[in-house]
Amino acid sequence: MNEDEVGQGSSEIPATIEIDSGANVQPKLAGEPAVIHVNTGPQVAGGQLESTNATATLVLGIVGMMTALGLATMCCFGPNLCLAIPALVIGNADRAKMLANPHHPDKGMIQAANVLNWIGVIIGILGLFLYLVLFVILGAASTGY
Repeated sequence: MNEDEVGQGSSEIPATIEIDSGANVQPKLAGEPAVIHVNTGPQVAGGQLESTNATATLVLGIVGMMTALGLATMCCFGPNLCLAIPALVIGNADRAKMLANPHHPDKGMIQAANVLNWIGVIIGILGLFLYLVLFVILGAASTGY
């Protein structure tokens, strides 16, 4: 194709391409590169997120649940409570950090750890209550009354 067939001053490739990025469109000069802003993550005061103990809390909760539900420790719910209660305390401190910044990347892990630790505490308390009831029943049966 020559210039006479296409038309005077036109070409197949435009000289500039403008990118419409929403309401804040500013006029571009020919040859000026387009700038695309990328959100790199949640922005907080000071530029850094507060660190959490979400991983440690989740690991303590998982190990506590394994001790409560494991066959070898079915007769003892003490280790479950010894792991779940401190993990719950640590998790509540992390939950306060999460509530201060709702877009924290550890939000899901903190919520999962808190749910797991509450379930572990409930299972541990129910297990200890069961042993107390059995102890009272067996104690009363052994005295002959």
